[in-house]
Amino acid sequence: MNINGDSSGTAAEEGGVKDNNNHPTTQAACAACKFQRRKCSADCPLAPYFPAHRLQDFQNVRKLFGIKNVLKTLVDLEPDNRFKAVECMIFEANCRTSDLAGGCYKIICELQSEITLLEAQHRLVLRQLRYWRQTAAISQCGATRSEFDFNWKPGLISEDWIRKENCNLNDRLTMMENEVSFSKALTH
Repeated sequence: MNINGDSSGTAAEEGGVKDNNNHPTTQAACAACKFQRRKCSADCPLAPYFPAHRLQDFQNVRKLFGIKNVLKTLVDLEPDNRFKAVECMIFEANCRTSDLAGGCYKIICELQSEITLLEAQHRLVLRQLRYWRQTAAISQCGATRSEFDFNWKPGLISEDWIRKENCNLNDRLTMMENEVSFSKALTH
């Protein structure tokens, strides 16, 4: 518990020696202070963001951004946004550690290509759904296609054209899926 009465999960509460009344008597060093081999003070600015068990995350962030830049960033932000900012820094630093060349950019490119693939699949499904709904409506009411679809002009859209479009879209989807699987194979 802190002064406000809420449990914030700071480094002091996650570890440390407790007296008979279950109060912390010594504060466990946060990851930043542990890395610098110094005693963690109660007003340590990095303790809430880097508790003792996140030493590797702190080291990755320190290598990529530097402690002074992290502190400058945290001071410039609203208190509500600081935890999110630190989590983003940790994610980016861990990505850079695992892949020095690609880092976050590689993940962003993979996600964008996956979005493109899913959008193409979505368009294909909507196109097929529209076709089958029109076909069902025509067969139920016995109307001719020109009576049902006011935008339809004889010879403009045929079943052969729709099949050809679906085949072309399926070919493009297959190519995109192969590109995504090839890029995933390169990363692993």
